[in-house]
Amino acid sequence: MRKRPYDFLEEHIRGIYIPEQTIGRGSGCRQAFVKITGRSYTSRTVVASLSYIGQESDGVGKETRVLDERGDEVKPADFEKAVKEWRFNPEIDKRNESKTKGQRKTRLTTQFVVSFPKSAYLSVRQTEDFMEAFMLPYREKGAKYFIAVHTEQGSRHAHVIIRNETEFGERLTFDRKDIQALRQRQVEVAKSYGIRLENTLVRQRRDGDRPIKKTLLERQVPKWYEKNQDIVLRDKGPRPIPFLQRLPELERKPEALDVWARVFEDGNKAAVLFLEMYAENPRTAFWYANNKPDVFGKRSASNVPAEPLNNRNFRLTPKDRKSVLKSRDEIAACMTSPLAYPRIDIEAAWRKVYNLPKTERKEEPYRNKEMEIKIC
Repeated sequence: MRKRPYDFLEEHIRGIYIPEQTIGRGSGCRQAFVKITGRSYTSRTVVASLSYIGQESDGVGKETRVLDERGDEVKPADFEKAVKEWRFNPEIDKRNESKTKGQRKTRLTTQFVVSFPKSAYLSVRQTEDFMEAFMLPYREKGAKYFIAVHTEQGSRHAHVIIRNETEFGERLTFDRKDIQALRQRQVEVAKSYGIRLENTLVRQRRDGDRPIKKTLLERQVPKWYEKNQDIVLRDKGPRPIPFLQRLPELERKPEALDVWARVFEDGNKAAVLFLEMYAENPRTAFWYANNKPDVFGKRSASNVPAEPLNNRNFRLTPKDRKSVLKSRDEIAACMTSPLAYPRIDIEAAWRKVYNLPKTERKEEPYRNKEMEIKIC
């Protein structure tokens, strides 16, 4: 293409029309970037991390603004005071200080970075406004955090130091699933700034537009998996979700279901999860009940054989299947965004549907009186 000659009048008087540009259009689409950079186990290291993010990347000794979750600026002289206001448990703080390297410690804070492409042309104040919208889900959950915006080689990135326990007593984990949700949050907020970002995994970028292969369970019972995947995954961890869902009232409850559920630590949980899977796909429910029953919960004695379930000893009436699906959909509709912690999400949904009372937590001497969990 032949280049147009330079025209001073056209550029400075009439103006040149510049089409609106969207970051990442076509093959040059930019990826959302959120990365864990560190963790602190003592209040002393939290202050040190705060001092680090208070220094700008471009320029030795140049200070940058540090904001708290309320948007108030925290001066360097007040860093130690601001950390003390988070009221960490002094016993945990002291225990973490005394433990040697390699011993298990209780995590107090997590640090992560949110980066933006240079072509986004965000100023420091715009980046701070972006981060205010970006952290809104955590602020609504009662999280405490600090934010500082750095500039490095012309591009902006924001440092975040967030406390791992909210004012509601919720524990924040920041595992792989949470980081993926944070990147998706960056994509959504970027749209309001006219910036196009993508949140894809490495294998998705490598394989092009080919979708990620779903598990067999996810393909066979997608709605059951969507609602109960966190229950199944967390049941195998150190902090299983307390199952609060009630068993639906059935017109005809086969005795075989009670016999099969006796070998589980939580028979009600196993029965409810089986009924929900059966209502969506009976053949899949029977197969998992007889071949991989751990999907429905932990068994109290793995050597005790469970009574097999089949079409001869178990069958739901059409009305019962409709009732089970209705109860499942009510709870699923009450669950909130993927950024929210799944355990709190599911408990809140159960309490909303079944009008369960909220659990009261004992007030500890080193913490403020905790607020009630806001139910969806």
